[in-house]
Amino acid sequence: PFPHRGAAGGAVGVVHREEASGRTMPVHSVIVTTLRGGNVLFSKHFSRAGFQERAAFEREVFRRTASTWGEAASKQSCMILDVWLVYQHVGGFLLFVAGTDECDELILDEVLEALKGVLSAHCDDRLEESVLLQPDTYGKFAVSVEDMLADGVVECLDVDMVLKMTKLKPVFK
Repeated sequence: PFPHRGAAGGAVGVVHREEASGRTMPVHSVIVTTLRGGNVLFSKHFSRAGFQERAAFEREVFRRTASTWGEAASKQSCMILDVWLVYQHVGGFLLFVAGTDECDELILDEVLEALKGVLSAHCDDRLEESVLLQPDTYGKFAVSVEDMLADGVVECLDVDMVLKMTKLKPVFK
C-alpha cells in the first residue's frame, strides 16, 4: 500500500498496490549523516546500482547540498541526477530522502516526516550519533526503514504503525 491524496492534497489513507493498477512510488535512497562533518551513519539504496554508483550518488548529493546544511533546519529540496532529493537537519543529524519517477518532493516530504518520527522514537528524543549507533537502536531504525519502504515502495508512513511492526520483528537473527 501507499498513501494517496485527498481533495485538499493531504494524505488521507493507504491504497493497496492492487487497487492502484500496479502503480509504484519508488524511493531511491535514504541517507542519515551527522550534521557536523557529514559522516554517513545509515544509508539504504533501493536502486539496483552497484556500490560505485551509490557512492558516486552520495558524493554528488553532499557536494551539491553541503553549502545549505546550515539552512536545513527547514526542509530543502532539489533535483540531483534526475532524482528528487528532500533533506532536513534533525537534532544532530541530516536526513536525506531521494526518489524517482512518481516519488516527487511532496511524497518525499511525507516520507521524511515519518522518518523523523521513527528516528526520534527509537532514539528516545535524544537525536545524537551516540544514541543512534547503539546496536539495538540502529537495528530497530534499519528494520523500521524497511517496514516503511519495502524495496523502495512506500508501504506505511504511520509512525505508530511502523513502531508496532518493528516491535514484532527480531532485530538480530
